[in-house]
Amino acid sequence: GAQLPGNALADIPYMPQRTDRNMQGRFLPGNSGNPGGRPRFGVSVSAAMRTLSSQPVPKEHGGKARETWASCIARMIFERAAAGDLRAAALVLDRLDGRSAVPMPDEDQIIVIKRLPPTLALG
Repeated sequence: GAQLPGNALADIPYMPQRTDRNMQGRFLPGNSGNPGGRPRFGVSVSAAMRTLSSQPVPKEHGGKARETWASCIARMIFERAAAGDLRAAALVLDRLDGRSAVPMPDEDQIIVIKRLPPTLALG
């Protein structure tokens, strides 16, 4: 192969040694490839919903006097639960008492057990 002149390394620009990576190119503990973190993009949906939930409901949307969106939604869920909607009732109970360890059956899976007459009862 071709030989480099005696002082050829002096002509190569100096590249400082990286101190944030190991010999395999991985970042050393305490160093990051993204020190500023992931950039924020606008407002999250959750944050927007939290802000809106505390705002008053306009009259044209059926809001009562000084009723917030959160209280309006809660009222509608309670009204449906009181009217017999099992999903709304389950939602209310889950929010108030915590989710049940035993799943609630669907409406078409409910089994009705009738009391046997005393003459047919076991025992």
